[in-house]
Amino acid sequence: MNRAKRISTLVLLTVLTAAQILAHRVADCLTPVEVTEIKNLGISDSDETKSVIEVQWQLNPALHPNHSDFNVSLEITYANGTILLVDERSENTARSAQIEIPTISLRRGKAPAFIKQIKALVTTEVVSKREIEK
Repeated sequence: MNRAKRISTLVLLTVLTAAQILAHRVADCLTPVEVTEIKNLGISDSDETKSVIEVQWQLNPALHPNHSDFNVSLEITYANGTILLVDERSENTARSAQIEIPTISLRRGKAPAFIKQIKALVTTEVVSKREIEK
């Protein structure tokens, strides 16, 4: 193997190792939370074009007692194939969130469609005791 190939191989291995380390650090910081229930509560009282989706979760106390706010991510799939992604933050003491989303997907070129599937993911960032004391 010539010198240029060796150098490019070493650079590639260094970059891959750095990417793996970064991925592990991100995974250590963002902790998935167990979603216990997803409910479509029906039409919103304040806006009849929207539905209220409730997501409930629990935090595993063994993971870490110190965490930041929760990030609730919804993936809504409508019957016409349209996908709506929604992100919302909730306080660190919350164990549920109610999020309003359009009841019907009205996209140009597609037939109007109702909600077909709802997926939810809740994450939180683990905060070290040193950061809390600051």
